[in-house]
Amino acid sequence: MRSKYSLPVILLIIIFSIFSISCSKKDEVRSFKEEITDKKPVVDSHGHGMNVPGATETNIKWDTPEGWISIKTESKLRLATYSIKAGDKEAICTIIPLSGDAGGLKANVQMWLASIAEKELSESEVDNFISKQKKFKTRSNNDGIFIDFTDVTGKEFDLSIAVSIINFPGKTLFVKLNGDKEVVRKNIDKIFKLSKSIESGE
Repeated sequence: MRSKYSLPVILLIIIFSIFSISCSKKDEVRSFKEEITDKKPVVDSHGHGMNVPGATETNIKWDTPEGWISIKTESKLRLATYSIKAGDKEAICTIIPLSGDAGGLKANVQMWLASIAEKELSESEVDNFISKQKKFKTRSNNDGIFIDFTDVTGKEFDLSIAVSIINFPGKTLFVKLNGDKEVVRKNIDKIFKLSKSIESGE
């Protein structure tokens, strides 16, 4: 007996069924991804770092500057994030551990200079800039360098950066303050004191 459906109609039905199944699977995958990425990193009420999934394994503590507000973010790399406000202006401080030397001191400095400096600096000028930055020891005797970019930030830029790079065995800790240039400038002493207060329980 001949089917009441012609061959083209049957083919269309099969194609439509396959497309429907494929779409439903994509929707399932999308909802699963959104669910697992909605988790917040763990930061205690005093802003002391804890072992955060996705971050380098670490046990680091520090003194939170007065007036800095700890905020939650979706980033799993950050041990902590702080908001520092002055009126309607704001800067953000992040504390992030990365494995190894995280690209190296000079490469990171060159990257930041390229984003805010008034002019492109030569290799020797970058070396000279780095040599003038503060070197320090943390509370747990780790070597660090504090780099203040506010004096080399171009006049046309409203944003600037100050960052400490601290060396630990097998990893590097970045304490970075970036945002409104004047807010960064007014909090230079605070981020430097925070950086010096870093203490590793390892």
